[in-house]
Amino acid sequence: MIINNKFIKLNNTQLNKFVQLKKIHKKFNKKINLISYNSIKTFYINHIEYSLSIINIIKFLPNSEILDAGTGGGFPGIPLSIIFKNTKFFLIDSIKKKIIFINKIIKKLKLKNVITINNRIENINKKFDFIISRYLSKVDYIFYLLKKNIKKKSIHYINNGIIYLTGEKKKDIKIKNSFYIFNIIKSLKNNFYKNKKIIYIPI
Repeated sequence: MIINNKFIKLNNTQLNKFVQLKKIHKKFNKKINLISYNSIKTFYINHIEYSLSIINIIKFLPNSEILDAGTGGGFPGIPLSIIFKNTKFFLIDSIKKKIIFINKIIKKLKLKNVITINNRIENINKKFDFIISRYLSKVDYIFYLLKKNIKKKSIHYINNGIIYLTGEKKKDIKIKNSFYIFNIIKSLKNNFYKNKKIIYIPI
């Protein structure tokens, strides 16, 4: 599997969960249309490895709370929850059928550290250590919508904030706060990541 040895050494239990995750998506994707049909063929690159690229920025600590905003098919929240089993992940999506699907994944993979929320993110008042997301909207909109949901006190080696997977260009980002961009292709030598970035906005 391509995801192994890229960021951390995965054990057999983790590897098996990623294999099961692909099988579940392949089975249900035609019914629910969670990810593009073509990306099933490159599932480990487009969805698993891409989600885990966040580990380039941070390794989540035990007992920290992470919100996956607009989780869709469970990315990046589910892959990260498999790696960081002592971190609590909250996966939110406004579309009920997607949350029902995520609940099937949680049950099948026996994930004890994942909680689902069927709601719009602007209705959530709870605060988190980090908010992660991919392709939800423009970075500026994500920042102004979600900065209220970040805890002020940080327990990690970097400040709490928003970590966003996107292909958005730096010149199109108007956020006044300082932010940092990591070009994923630096660590993952694959053309899929040519324009893919991790944007980290500390609060």
